[in-house]
Amino acid sequence: MTNPPLDAAEIFAQFQTRRAVLRRGGAVALAAGLPVALAGCLEVADNAFVDTPTGRAILVEPGRNCWQGRCVTWNAGEDSLSVQGREPVPVPEGVDLNDGQISEAEFERLLQAARAGRVRVRESSGGEAGGGEAGGGASSI
Repeated sequence: MTNPPLDAAEIFAQFQTRRAVLRRGGAVALAAGLPVALAGCLEVADNAFVDTPTGRAILVEPGRNCWQGRCVTWNAGEDSLSVQGREPVPVPEGVDLNDGQISEAEFERLLQAARAGRVRVRESSGGEAGGGEAGGGASSI
């Protein structure tokens, strides 16, 4: 069974409905009139966990670790943490990641520490940075 052809008004109405639904989710940018999901807004899978007598223990490993939709990257070789857009920072004292388990409170400490890292600045490629002007190359119009 095939669907009957839609006229332009029906197609536009369906597009507007889909756009409104996506906007409510806050995960949409409009590029060339088409909805595009932003990568930063996608749901992420939380790390596995175990319930212990003292509470929940999150199982961590080198690389990206996520809990309640928030992620931090652990570089075990350098014993540092980072979040997207921030420079790596040392693992806070008193948090031992090497045993592979941390509490929810310790995850919060890791996340806060990683978010405190300096903002990562992307260097421009090619030519002189800032157009050769002092002050970063800001131009006045």
